Amino acid sequence: MIAAGGTGGHLFPALAVAEEIARRGVAEVRFFCRNEARELDRLAHAGLPAVGLPMRGLARRPGLSWGRTAWGALRSVLRARRELRSFRPELIVGMGSYISFPALWNARRMGVPYAVHEQNAWPGAVNRRYGAGAVEVWCADMQAARVMGWKNAVHTGYPLRLPPHDELRREPPPWPLVPGLPLLLVYGGSQGSLCLNRLMAEVLPKLRRRARFNAVIQTGERGYAAMAPQLAGEGTWVVPFIEAMDRALAHADLIVSRAGAGTLAEITAWGRAALLVPLAIAAGDHQAKNARALVDAGAAVMRREHELDAGEIVEWLARMLSDPSRRAEMADRSRALGVVHRNAARMVADRIQHLLERTKHHEPGHAGHLGGN
Repeated sequence: MIAAGGTGGHLFPALAVAEEIARRGVAEVRFFCRNEARELDRLAHAGLPAVGLPMRGLARRPGLSWGRTAWGALRSVLRARRELRSFRPELIVGMGSYISFPALWNARRMGVPYAVHEQNAWPGAVNRRYGAGAVEVWCADMQAARVMGWKNAVHTGYPLRLPPHDELRREPPPWPLVPGLPLLLVYGGSQGSLCLNRLMAEVLPKLRRRARFNAVIQTGERGYAAMAPQLAGEGTWVVPFIEAMDRALAHADLIVSRAGAGTLAEITAWGRAALLVPLAIAAGDHQAKNARALVDAGAAVMRREHELDAGEIVEWLARMLSDPSRRAEMADRSRALGVVHRNAARMVADRIQHLLERTKHHEPGHAGHLGGN
């Protein structure tokens, strides 16, 4: 049983793992996800049975929404308990979001072994609470294990659904780009980023006078109508959402983005140079902590939101767009970091298969007996 959802960054890696498990035919997989049509439909399309939970994230500021969140959590715990008693899983996997809470709460009380995946350098609230009691904690970044002192951590990377890179590079890009010019790809996660939109509206007119390039900018659905006219220009494609992100990354030469775990895993798996602007209000400042690994390796440059200077950004982007060798050097360092993410779905599936095989040698209800490698 896999508990994942709330955001695409938690659901998509779970899908990658579930598809690998299904390919091997070693276990039946079911999901807990948010009781929301988009997630339920996506899982149904993948042929994965799912139970929607009325769980919601906790608002940062106290208010009436906290009461609704508590009521949704109680209902989710009870619904998850009924499903677990019916399905009787041998292992529960929590993918780190608040959707994991009802499953892990019940797992601990029912004696069902559980493992969790932590995608960020600073662990989320649910994994901070339940990581120490897991049979294993699978980390995309081992900084999380060092922060928490987890002795049961395994470095697995961030699972991705990656098609063969060479095939995608041979396919035409999703947009009619000017041949021979580098592609600047700007995106702020699935919902877009008003900060990046405004930054690029200021940067692009000046940058177009300094370099020739293609640009694709994902604004997010909410920002598209207002920002598209400000961002439009020669060789620039402005879109609310990029469906074929793999194809976009396959053709990108330089990236400006936020620093969510999934975004960085994709950037490094494809080996792309990047300018990272961490979300200032991210819990525990985890996006800046995520980005630090790339910066320290020379794979990216980071600027905090309060540090953004359009003139400096124009200068840096102009140099990078005009210097293929400089881009290639940064891309090579990025690609070296991405090896673990390219193999992560197989690695997590290996750990699941290993833990399931161990359950055959122990009686149910003794989660602690499953520890070890």
